[in-house]
Amino acid sequence: MDAMNSFKRKGNYPFQQADHPVFPMEHLHEVKSMIKHYHSILNEDFWSQVHQLSMNKHQSIQLFPIEIWESEDYIYLSVIIPGLANFQQVRLRFHNDQTAVLHIHSPSSKPGDAQTLVKSELPQQPYERDICFRTPVDTADYSFSYEHGVLTYTLKKKKERLDIPFDF
Repeated sequence: MDAMNSFKRKGNYPFQQADHPVFPMEHLHEVKSMIKHYHSILNEDFWSQVHQLSMNKHQSIQLFPIEIWESEDYIYLSVIIPGLANFQQVRLRFHNDQTAVLHIHSPSSKPGDAQTLVKSELPQQPYERDICFRTPVDTADYSFSYEHGVLTYTLKKKKERLDIPFDF
């Protein structure tokens, strides 16, 4: 029996021509109960949470939060890094004048006689984060300072270029 031909005939369905019912009718109440149970779990709250997860999948958890400020001549990149021992643990590497990679290696601070690290919520490997500036910066002209757990880069904005259109 060709299933498609069976559908094409008026009022005919392939399962009606089966020798025995495909699904025993005595199990219908169990199926109905199961559907109600699934519906109670997979409700609107469930699907809104799934939607929220899909919206957040592109937003990774940032271990070292940043703020980007700007003035007329400068962009200020502030990175919250508590307990930074020295500036060699942090590096800002530029891809171009509007994007950079912040590279942080934050080793655990071992107290006195401690021998074994039992638990740590600090990254135990180097951490990298892409930074995008909306205004081009001079990648060779910047400074940084560290105060109260905040590392601040001061980046000089590039002078705006004047593009003069011309006709041929």
